[in-house]
Amino acid sequence: MKKFIPGKVLKRFKTRSGKDAILRYSKWEDLGALTKFVNEISKENVYVAFSGEQLSKKEETEWLANMFRSMENNWRAHVLCFVGKELAGGGSIGTKNTMRRKSQHVAAVGIMIRKKYRGDGIGTVIMKEFIEQAKTFLKGIKLVELSVFEDNKPAIKLYKELGFKEVGKIPKGLKHRGKYNNEILMILSL
Repeated sequence: MKKFIPGKVLKRFKTRSGKDAILRYSKWEDLGALTKFVNEISKENVYVAFSGEQLSKKEETEWLANMFRSMENNWRAHVLCFVGKELAGGGSIGTKNTMRRKSQHVAAVGIMIRKKYRGDGIGTVIMKEFIEQAKTFLKGIKLVELSVFEDNKPAIKLYKELGFKEVGKIPKGLKHRGKYNNEILMILSL
């Protein structure tokens, strides 16, 4: 089983627009950039869990500390994508519930991409890496699940291209910009 090494570069690649990018595990030095990144995307109010709320550095510190503990136990992986020195995207994949043995074989995944890098292939690289992480790094994962806004057609297209199958829909399960949106549930069997 692989070991978590903060800051370890997982992949170097070119974005669709030809920019040099790296995908790597997060490290403590990323805290400021991560806080700014999450708060920027939250303000944008796009298809992510955050919707306008702003995280404090203390909240992000606690979140990152928990993420590192989970990574050290091979329960989660958190990666960041940098184009030059700019944080372009990131996300995490991890055991859905580390405390319940009956669902420890299921991983949940989520990603966020900075606006100016959407459509540049970064989401594809991150998702492919997460599928590999689920197979080799995380303990006993057999199924990867995600939830997506029904209106987020580019994301749904990507997930289907990667082999995810739609398994359910929760009518009005998510709220986006004041309107209810159906939540699509998707899975990938490993």
